Amino acid sequence: MNEENAKNLLRIYSKLWKNRVVEERGDKDDDFLLREKIKAELLDENSHPRARKNRYEKFYLCLQRVQHSKLNDEEKSIMLSVYIEEMEKLQTPL
Repeated sequence: MNEENAKNLLRIYSKLWKNRVVEERGDKDDDFLLREKIKAELLDENSHPRARKNRYEKFYLCLQRVQHSKLNDEEKSIMLSVYIEEMEKLQTPL
């Protein structure tokens, strides 16, 4: 993914989460940063351990959040693709 696409994805992601700080680094690390944030979200690492949901519940909630957001259809499609890619990575055993 090129640098401009990575920045664009970070901007789209930040529209979904108003209270989360997403800082652009201006290099190829933006894509890595975005994917790490999505992975942490799917693993529910931002919640207290006793309140965490499993990754399937979180995946469903993330997809719902994207679908019901004010993003345009193209942005929604892009974000849904990234969430699906990251969920598939979690399914693959290391």
